[in-house]
Amino acid sequence: MPRCRSVHTFGMRFPIDVVFLDHHGWPIAIERSVGPARVVTCRRAAAVIETKAGDADRHFVVVE
Repeated sequence: MPRCRSVHTFGMRFPIDVVFLDHHGWPIAIERSVGPARVVTCRRAAAVIETKAGDADRHFVVVE
């Protein structure tokens, strides 16, 4: 989701992984297994990708 810095999981039944991207599209943070009825935010993010819980580690690497 472009131009997005936060995600909520209200109404969801299963946990998800949330990958925050910078303005170049590089991953800068991963929130793993975010459960239902939660809000996660990354102020530096320019976009967000939601994946099935466990998939973020298979597809993204964050180097800090």
